[in-house]
Amino acid sequence: TDAEWKAMARNGETSATATEILGNELSEYLRVFQTSVGDQVAEAFVFDTHGEIVGMSRLTSDFDQSDETQFQMVESINRDQALITDIWYDASTRAFLSQITVPVIDPDTGRTLAALTVGLNVSAALRPES
Repeated sequence: TDAEWKAMARNGETSATATEILGNELSEYLRVFQTSVGDQVAEAFVFDTHGEIVGMSRLTSDFDQSDETQFQMVESINRDQALITDIWYDASTRAFLSQITVPVIDPDTGRTLAALTVGLNVSAALRPES
């Protein structure tokens, strides 16, 4: 799934799995959120405890997030804090980003269900009018 996702994303295409995820209710909610904050947010996505994307505001460059630094948030490390990455150029969004990741916790059980990553468009966020 991940190999097909990456190959198709490089060509600006969406795999069947990506298309299905982009059409789900969580992805719609993330798109509404992204639109409501303007261009300060370049992307928002949620991945589950296996690292698989379950919702996204736009197509991500890959499906499997388990090899990414933000995956540690699902392992309940620093649960009460956010993981904030250094600023870097993200080719998929064509923006300088800092990603902010927080765990999504079940309030009844305290169990980590997923993690939310928001890609802050640093250039847009630093504009005087923002």
